[in-house]
Amino acid sequence: TSLDIICAPLTVGLIEQKFSVKFNEVEDSAMTVDDLGEPVMKEQFVTVTVIGEEVPIYVAEETMDLKCTLYDRIYRKKITLKNRAKQAYKVSITVAAAYAKYVEVNPTILFVQAKSSQNVNVKFTPAVDMLSKVGYFTCPYEAYTDAALTVIPVEIRVAGQDLPVFFMVRSSVCPSTVELSSSSLEFGRVYVGQQSSKTITLCNRSMLPQKVAFVRLKKEFSVKPNDGFAVLLPNESMDFEIFFSPISAINYEVDITLITSLNDSYVLKVIAEGVDPPLEFSSSVIRMRTTSPGERVVESVLVTNKTSHSQCFEVVSPNSRFTWLKVSPAVVQLEPGKSGRLEFEYCAPENAFDLDPNIWHEETTKTGNEIMNESPFDEWISELGWVVGKGMYGELQWFKPPPQHIRRKNAVTESDIGEVMDNMSKSDESQETLSLGNDVNNKGNDNYAVTDSTTTGTEESLGELSFEEWGVIGKWALPIILKSKKKSLSSTAILNTTSTSASTARGQTVPAPLFITIQTAVNLPQIEADIKSIDFGQISVGTRILKSFKIINRNFQPILLKSVGLNAIGPFTLLRPIKVIGSRDTFTVIVECLPLSPGLIVEVLEISAVDESLMGHRLRVTLRVQGLKPSISLEKLSPPPPNWSSTCGILDFGNCLMLDNNITKKFTIHNKSTFTIDASIIRVVSNNLSPGQQADFIERTASGLPIFSFRPERLQILQGTSAEIEVIFRPDRGRFLPFREDLDIFIGKTDEVYRVGVLGRAWSRQYFVTPGDPRDEPFTYSIFKGIASVEDTLLVHSSAVIRTAAKEAR
Repeated sequence: TSLDIICAPLTVGLIEQKFSVKFNEVEDSAMTVDDLGEPVMKEQFVTVTVIGEEVPIYVAEETMDLKCTLYDRIYRKKITLKNRAKQAYKVSITVAAAYAKYVEVNPTILFVQAKSSQNVNVKFTPAVDMLSKVGYFTCPYEAYTDAALTVIPVEIRVAGQDLPVFFMVRSSVCPSTVELSSSSLEFGRVYVGQQSSKTITLCNRSMLPQKVAFVRLKKEFSVKPNDGFAVLLPNESMDFEIFFSPISAINYEVDITLITSLNDSYVLKVIAEGVDPPLEFSSSVIRMRTTSPGERVVESVLVTNKTSHSQCFEVVSPNSRFTWLKVSPAVVQLEPGKSGRLEFEYCAPENAFDLDPNIWHEETTKTGNEIMNESPFDEWISELGWVVGKGMYGELQWFKPPPQHIRRKNAVTESDIGEVMDNMSKSDESQETLSLGNDVNNKGNDNYAVTDSTTTGTEESLGELSFEEWGVIGKWALPIILKSKKKSLSSTAILNTTSTSASTARGQTVPAPLFITIQTAVNLPQIEADIKSIDFGQISVGTRILKSFKIINRNFQPILLKSVGLNAIGPFTLLRPIKVIGSRDTFTVIVECLPLSPGLIVEVLEISAVDESLMGHRLRVTLRVQGLKPSISLEKLSPPPPNWSSTCGILDFGNCLMLDNNITKKFTIHNKSTFTIDASIIRVVSNNLSPGQQADFIERTASGLPIFSFRPERLQILQGTSAEIEVIFRPDRGRFLPFREDLDIFIGKTDEVYRVGVLGRAWSRQYFVTPGDPRDEPFTYSIFKGIASVEDTLLVHSSAVIRTAAKEAR
């Protein structure tokens, strides 16, 4: 009996293999021998040896690895056949018929020259049916749909070489499909100017990541997030919101194209209808400026009834305890063509920074009536300091760093704040101690510092955060429900209807709601003032008072500021214009108060950034003053002429001899006001003239001194007190005409003037004649009838001699 042994060496060199042969009917004790005389044993061993030599034709890379390939794509690669012999060989390459559809080789017959190489082109075209037709050569991936590892052998026959050469085509084959949750979207009826959204889910069924994008969108459509651009990892799903905002009342049938980075495209059919809204809003999106805790912000929108019949609507908003947002009025009745104004007020609580969002949400929900305080959030997610609440009315994003990572105001850079405070105190030592400095230094309970310097895991990624990182952002979509004339559904029931319409059990159609979007943001203020109000108190009209306050910039970049709110003709004026305040710097604002009319005046100075994108906060400082009209009386004076005010008077020196000593008389100004007043006395003849011109109009003695002089010219009179004014008469010459001069007394900068007429007559002789009745004196009171001077009065005297003398004197 003979046995064939087939040897196919895989290595070069000596190969040895032992075989064991067992005979069933042989006993070792029989001591039988074979033909050669050798004893026959029950088990015998046969050793086979062979020396393996290298084949002349071989493949440089036995496995052609194409990595990951996609169905219905063509992939090409070259393999290299090498000849290590000293003669040429004829080579033929055969692809099995079972997978010839997927693998092609060119050329199939070729010669490889001695000690040379030859390239062969291999084309691989995977298809999804290969998983069933050549399943023996595939291994499916359980985690992916229609994906498998494929290894296909290709045989190479060499003339004169019994052992064929093989190479493997290896690849992970998969589809490039992006699966859409829906092939079409129907938005129904949407009001012009409003916005409706639908969600579509994309799932990447490929083993390769793909970039996807919604392209060639019409202006009525938009996609979020990232404007419809995204990267999908293998087996990853992502939701996209497609927004439709019609600009005209027409039917829309639009194809939205989705393309991928693997050269696939998908068409999404969109059907919608634009409808003219019954109400028109001046703005459908209200962006509240960024505020700080306790700061009140009010925005308004104008609503117009565009229909031919009366419209009643209600603005539905969640509980203000959750949104910090109030709407007024909530229900409005508008006649055809009429307009009304909706006012939205947003005010975060003053202790918002100290609130824990999770505890706040839980306590707010449990407090009071459960129905009234029902949370508007369907989802409440808290992770790593971020809290996100989402619900039917919108969403709230609240970020508060964990306490161990917070550094508060004096911990931002404590040395910087100390330096700022030193500069503030040195700038004006005469001013009051700043409350801001006291707040920063004394608020020990509110100052946090990082106590744990060794953190691990997710805490380490947070690092040390500044207190400025805190913030709360809200985006609310408030539905506006149109009330039907007949008894309709409740607001809650209407909100649960579709965007087209809803029908009650009675068959009544409910109009679709309109929506108005409110965006809010609150964080800690970037600029602060040491005071929030300045009370100038009760001051006299015309009295000027200066006060100041300081602004500190807590931001790490300079801010260009602007100020509004002060009346151009009001009592308050900024002496230093508010411009740029540097990083971590202070700015002193000087306010001048000069009331020109009596009464209580309150104005609000509003300071904000020129670029609101850098800072939306507005710093408000209330300025208050009560202007009081001063009340005085003149004493020790003779009664005034009939054509003068009763508050005026005459200081009459009477008849005097020339060359006498200076004659002095006094009158008193009594302050009957409840505050201090400033008074100034000027000569009427030189009013509104320059000092050089005043000297030319003052009547003087031969020695150059004024005939009449007085002191003091300026004085301050305390409340309830009096001040004496001394008037000196120097008659150095006698004359028939009396000397006269008028003095005006101004209190502060009021319009009211108190006039004192000073009169004296000088005689050259000791004996003179006067009328028995003073009323017969032609010079005493007739000169006070509004004429400027004595000489002007005498020009109309009945005596020709006196008229001639007055004319010469003039």
